[in-house]
Amino acid sequence: KQGQITIGGKGLDGKATDYVDIISRATELNGKIQANTLSLTQGANRISLKDGTVNSLAGEGAKPQLAIDTKALGGMYANKIRLVATEDGVGVNLKELTSDQRDITLNVNGKIELGNAKAKTDLNIIGKEIYIAPNITVQAERDITLANTTLENKGSVTAGRDMRVFGDTVRNTGDKALLQANDNLWIQKDAQGNKGQLVENRSAMIKTVKGDLVVRTHELNNARSLYFFEERETTPNPADKNFNILEAQHKHGHNLKSMQPSVLTSGGNIYINSDILSNQELSKIEAEKDIFLTGKKLLNTSRISEEASGYFNLFEYFPKDTYVSITDSLNTPAGIYKLSSNKLLEKINTYHQWDDKSYHILPPGEVKYDIKKDNLILERASIIAKGNLIADFSDSINIDTDYPHKSPPSSDFYYDLPASSEKLPEILSAKNILLHGGEITLKDKINAANDLNIISESDITLKNSTLSAPNNLSMAAVNNINIWQSDIKGKDITAISRHGDILFHNGDQFGYLWRQHSTNDHPVSNKLDAVGNLTINSGKNLLLQNVYLQPSKNISLIANNDVTVENHADTYNFAKSKTANSHNAPISGILNALESLTIHAGNNISAKGSDISAGKDISLIAAKDIDLSAAELEYKNHILPQDSTELSSKITAKNNISIMSGGDINGKAVQIQANGNTLLSAGRNITLPSLAYSVINPANDNNKDDQHIIAQIRGDKKLTMAANGTLTTAGAKLTSDGDVTLSSGGNMRFESVQNHTYREGNREFTESVTQQGTELTSGGILTVISTGSILFQATKLAAKGAMDVAAQGGYLYAQAMEESSHYEKTETTRKWYGKKKTIKHTCHDVTNKVTEFTAGGDINLLSRDDSTYEASKIATNQNAKLTSTHGQVNFKAVNNSTFAQTITHSKGFYIKQTDKGYTENTWVLPAIHLGGKLTVEAANGVSADIKAKNGQSLHNAVSVFGNTPETAWLKGLNERQDVQWNLEPIPKGIVILYNILERIISEGIESMANNKWRLSDELWGKMAPLIPEHKTQHPLGTHRKRVDNRAAMDAIFFVLRTGCQWNALNATGICSSSSAHRRFQEWRDAGVFERFWQNGLLACKHLAIIDWSWLSLDGCMTKSPLAGTKKQVVTPQTGGNKA
Repeated sequence: KQGQITIGGKGLDGKATDYVDIISRATELNGKIQANTLSLTQGANRISLKDGTVNSLAGEGAKPQLAIDTKALGGMYANKIRLVATEDGVGVNLKELTSDQRDITLNVNGKIELGNAKAKTDLNIIGKEIYIAPNITVQAERDITLANTTLENKGSVTAGRDMRVFGDTVRNTGDKALLQANDNLWIQKDAQGNKGQLVENRSAMIKTVKGDLVVRTHELNNARSLYFFEERETTPNPADKNFNILEAQHKHGHNLKSMQPSVLTSGGNIYINSDILSNQELSKIEAEKDIFLTGKKLLNTSRISEEASGYFNLFEYFPKDTYVSITDSLNTPAGIYKLSSNKLLEKINTYHQWDDKSYHILPPGEVKYDIKKDNLILERASIIAKGNLIADFSDSINIDTDYPHKSPPSSDFYYDLPASSEKLPEILSAKNILLHGGEITLKDKINAANDLNIISESDITLKNSTLSAPNNLSMAAVNNINIWQSDIKGKDITAISRHGDILFHNGDQFGYLWRQHSTNDHPVSNKLDAVGNLTINSGKNLLLQNVYLQPSKNISLIANNDVTVENHADTYNFAKSKTANSHNAPISGILNALESLTIHAGNNISAKGSDISAGKDISLIAAKDIDLSAAELEYKNHILPQDSTELSSKITAKNNISIMSGGDINGKAVQIQANGNTLLSAGRNITLPSLAYSVINPANDNNKDDQHIIAQIRGDKKLTMAANGTLTTAGAKLTSDGDVTLSSGGNMRFESVQNHTYREGNREFTESVTQQGTELTSGGILTVISTGSILFQATKLAAKGAMDVAAQGGYLYAQAMEESSHYEKTETTRKWYGKKKTIKHTCHDVTNKVTEFTAGGDINLLSRDDSTYEASKIATNQNAKLTSTHGQVNFKAVNNSTFAQTITHSKGFYIKQTDKGYTENTWVLPAIHLGGKLTVEAANGVSADIKAKNGQSLHNAVSVFGNTPETAWLKGLNERQDVQWNLEPIPKGIVILYNILERIISEGIESMANNKWRLSDELWGKMAPLIPEHKTQHPLGTHRKRVDNRAAMDAIFFVLRTGCQWNALNATGICSSSSAHRRFQEWRDAGVFERFWQNGLLACKHLAIIDWSWLSLDGCMTKSPLAGTKKQVVTPQTGGNKA
């Protein structure tokens, strides 16, 4: 119960005996004990002499401070050492323990302060608390077992075989601290594998050379130690010739010194089961084989700082206990905190690294922090396995790296950008990586040699991450997947969200806008690189915002709600620029599949400004709307005019393209091309508008060139477009080498767009408006069917096969669209005597661009209500049939006009001369060229514009039409009651021949291709006798030879047949325009053309092939517009319209 044994400085040598037993309540060692077998029993005990059992007793008096106290020169040396200290709370201070042959066993009911110890075989230590000081070495050639409530190691503990550390709290702290086993190492609460409370490895190492490392605890911190220093200026030293440097200013922030990183390393596998596992800056967890991590929370925290050059003051730095670095716990996030009264006062967010070797004294006496500008300081924690890495945490996995920001040059309204992880070493690396947890956040580089799989029971968030795996890379989340500025590489990439969104965000969370042409860096966005298959399946919405996609074998994008491929033109248009992108920056929004590409949406698909291509098939399917419009510009001055076409969406496939929506399809300026079949199917409307843009800078007020980028859709083998609602185009091109089939449940509108140019300068200006109509081109059969009405505005329809156009529920209107040009020029001249003359030339032309129907096979044009053809051209080598089942068939004429005028002002003599100007109106009528039969069927008759000579009988004018094979259907028309005419008188009365009947004289006028519109000898022989002899009226005769009559007639028929202006004759070489126009007026007044027409019709009267029984014509009187009037006079409605 009492008693203390003291070993003096000379020690105790008991090697002469088999064993040495020391039994006392306390022992003090001032010298060495040497023995073969050494046993120490300490405390108030009852010991049995029979079996050696020890029973604790209540001691008398005060407890000793230490059961064994080893002084500086003390120690124990034996073949085997056994120590038992039973008194509760009484520890031991042990130093220099050495067993030469066998094991060392220590069992203490208090704290053990362990000095150097070496066991030949095993080392077994049991105590409430074990403390191993720095520079202490504890070693066993076989196994080590440390069983305690708390272990604090700052020394080196190594085992030749296995090591077992049992306890609630294990702290391995300091750059000298080491827990190492050659084979396996266990750190847990007890032998049964229960969890301890805390394992902290701070600026230290826990290691196995070739075995496994197993840790089971509620909290594991693998972190470096941080020591803060207060800011206190050193008192100047007069003996220091450089003491004046102390007057420099100190840079803002808290300076600190960092110790070495912590390492958990294993030559075999690592198994860690920790509710909270925190791996902090610069620390490592690495294994030669596999790593298995499991628990509730995993935090891998890193920091990348960016230091610029700066000037610092020299300070004395004293370690303080007023700062502390902690890792994440259940209640406190990781960080550096200032303490006050042992409580957390505030968190320190701004600090700078301090290294004693990082400064030097410059000759002027300044102290410069010796780090280059923009140098990155990497403080990254890592988990590396040469085998597999599996992390399974029920709450969260957070691979968190704090990145610095850098500003691009000239960043006026563009904000900072983060540094990229792309070129940095990976922080998670293994052959195969599996991350499974609740919420998963990744902000750094992760690389797998084979497969990388990320599975979340909640959300997955990637920010500035790089994920790479040469085989499979998959991400699966129950809820959302959010990705910012990340680079994802793999052979097959799969992202699946069961109930949430998958959103690839633009980098504007970090930098808002980015001036791409100011830097060679990539824009702040995401990159997807799948060499094999790319599969993204979202339970709600899928967003690809400014994503750079490398070509993949197959691409599949599926969402239960919306799929959006969004490209911010203001951040990527520079990359698309063929002229300014000198460094070939990548282009976002390009989806390129070497085989097939599929986009399916439960609601809408939006792919504005995207570039979609496939080596085989493309399928876009949406339950609601599909928007394939051009990209929208917020800052239009950032786009170069020649690059405007790059804003269009482009879809190309080497096989087939299928675009199907339950709602609308909007393809503003879309470009679609398939080497096979192209199908567009909409449950509502198909709309193909054009995109207006200016070729010239819009800020230029003197010049304008407004053009349109049109939609172009092509299927080499077949093109099919079907809309349950309306189908509308604006200047679009719809083409196929095979059949083209267009159908709609509502109306069809094939609209024209106006291009406008304006030039001004040097006292002249020109202005023109041109029409860009829709083109429907088929290499096979062209079919256009609408259950409503059809409007063609200056549309070109062409088919090598048959053409079927049907407006089954409304009208068919082939509208001609006006084109105009205007020119004004002012010239000033001055004579030698001072007279100044100003001449102003004005010219204005208005022409009509008409709708054309051209086919190699039959043409069938049908409408339920009226069919109206404004100067339309219908041409086929076969038959043509025009039908109105409930209305009329209307042939309308349009007016082309030319106005020219010169006004002269002369100053000095005050003379003004203004000519009346030249005005010409030319009526353009429908033209039909047939190789077969023309059939016109109309429930309410036929209405036609006709030009009649003044005073000519309507009966005579119409009757002559019925005597040719092409016009036999007019025979007897004047006897019918339902015939209506639109009569148009012409001054001085010439009857302009119907272009629709131009083949009446085809025997006399040979084709343009063969004889350039000149009259044949046979036709001239019939016309020459009708021309009156010319008599010169001038008393002195003429000085020039009169133009030959035949040449003048060639010129007149050239104008009538081509519809060109008279002034165009000057370029033909036939004769001058003035001569031809005067001769035309003379012969018109003389009735030459009327007599020729009558003779020709009488000559073919015997053919009698016109059936008058079914034909009617509608006619009315209208006046031509006055000179200079742009708008045509509206044709008055006739009574025939009510039939």
